[in-house]
Amino acid sequence: MTTIATTAVRRYSELVAGFELPTVQLMAVNTSDAGIHVDATAAKHGFRSGLVPGVTVYTYVNRVLVSYFGAAWLSTGRTNIRFARPLYHGDAVVCRAVVTRRTDKTVEFEIWGENGEGEQCARGTASFPLLDSAAPPVGLPFVVDAAAAVAIPAATPEQVTTGVPFQPRVVVVDRQMNADYVERIGDAHLLYQRFAHPGIFLGRALGRGIAVGQGDLVDEDGVAPRGPAGIHVASEITAYLPALVDHAYTVYGIYLEHLIKNANSYYIFDIAITDEEGRCVYTAHMTRIYHIGRTV
Repeated sequence: MTTIATTAVRRYSELVAGFELPTVQLMAVNTSDAGIHVDATAAKHGFRSGLVPGVTVYTYVNRVLVSYFGAAWLSTGRTNIRFARPLYHGDAVVCRAVVTRRTDKTVEFEIWGENGEGEQCARGTASFPLLDSAAPPVGLPFVVDAAAAVAIPAATPEQVTTGVPFQPRVVVVDRQMNADYVERIGDAHLLYQRFAHPGIFLGRALGRGIAVGQGDLVDEDGVAPRGPAGIHVASEITAYLPALVDHAYTVYGIYLEHLIKNANSYYIFDIAITDEEGRCVYTAHMTRIYHIGRTV
């Protein structure tokens, strides 16, 4: 253990406060054809065209850390990101990460993505463990058998069913699905020949993992069910173990809170994704506008 720890610290000796990781430049792709991501729907709410999904924007910013840390980031990294302004199809995206703090155990970053005008479209923080990674959580109260969960009514501006576990959903991330997703969003990396792209979990897997009956829900990658406009606001995402292709994963979740702010209706929910052995590979704490009551 001592040898591994010493090696880890030595390997990342350049990661001191102020050090910037190599930037990543990408071209934004609108990967959805539903809800607020459609030009006509977006225009009704004051946007110039369909919004690039928040999950896709997250994956672009995440790429800075994937490119630097490789498989270690996909297995142990943690991000907390908010989406500050819309990103549109075809926008140039520059993604950055700067070290803000380093301890013997962890390196912390400020992360953000800029559009072609230099405006921040997403920003947040990230952390990477230099020594032991966090143990996967166990005993989460919403990780239950299907028999203990119920179908939850569709969310409305007056009612969101909180405190009730979603019906768990199984998602098989096969190699072809992974390759198609990577090509579609323009985020090719050799690691994704073996590792499941995190955007699949936060888009397809998380979208389909929401309770049956959530009629307003639109998958981030445009997969049915489809519904009215909704905007991904923020996510806190933690990886605990490698998520590899050609395996099945189960998505669990629960609504924690419902609120109305500036005429927009939000729900806040937790997600856990487990592997075939029941171990938690990802958790996510997410905030979403599910009913837009005001325009930009």
